[in-house]
Amino acid sequence: DKPAILYVGKDTDHSWLEEKTEGGEVRVRDVGATLNKAINSDSNVKSRPTINIQHATFQPGAKWKVHVPHKQSALLYVRRGIAAFPNTLSTITALQTATFAADGDFIDVWNVSKQNDLDVLLLTGDPLKESIAMGGPIVMNTSKEIQDAYQQLSEGKFLDRDTVLQQHALNRPK
Repeated sequence: DKPAILYVGKDTDHSWLEEKTEGGEVRVRDVGATLNKAINSDSNVKSRPTINIQHATFQPGAKWKVHVPHKQSALLYVRRGIAAFPNTLSTITALQTATFAADGDFIDVWNVSKQNDLDVLLLTGDPLKESIAMGGPIVMNTSKEIQDAYQQLSEGKFLDRDTVLQQHALNRPK
């Protein structure tokens, strides 16, 4: 099977790569390159493995077969429509996610709708291999970070860049 889409690389000048397939058109763009460049250029931000983020829209009936390298984590988030996975006979709908085993293979995604487009985000990358602490809807690395996040939330400073950088500096090992 010919893949429905070719990967849009980080250094591409094309915001969208389009390819006609037997099922319809799939449009994909790499939105992770900008994010990774911003993270890697800021010396105050902890270095993380590169995250590949691809935004894809599918015409009705279109299929996308995308390679995910061995040992990389993969998560697909459906923004609009219904995504089917022919190999598992599973479907997910808007505002739902699917995670995939890090066994290195292809992910097959199909827009089963005959009328509506499918809009998804695919995130892939090496596992972080860090501790995880959960507190309701907030996920951090430690319980202390969860407490700090709720404090910032109550003060209206949650996800404020200056607050995050200040907190990072205070918690950085010397």
